[in-house]
Amino acid sequence: MAAGERVLDVQPKLGARVRLLATGATNKNDPNDARSVAIAALRSTGPRPVAAENHAAVLKVWSKRHRDLGRTRTRWPAGCMPCSAS
Repeated sequence: MAAGERVLDVQPKLGARVRLLATGATNKNDPNDARSVAIAALRSTGPRPVAAENHAAVLKVWSKRHRDLGRTRTRWPAGCMPCSAS
């Protein structure tokens, strides 16, 4: 994207379907996977262009999520994990 290339978002399932139909197997290797994803992008009805993200905003969201997960984990004292009644 930095070099001005057009980048499309292709769902992994579409690439896997093309790979399966082309080879009869879902074995992934770099050349076959790249070809399958390119074919899926060309034949897709509406591939979405990928836009550059604001890296600072993305890292802020990840940081908050990490902090929230840590707080949730430490909120439960050892041995007091909720369990289902049998």
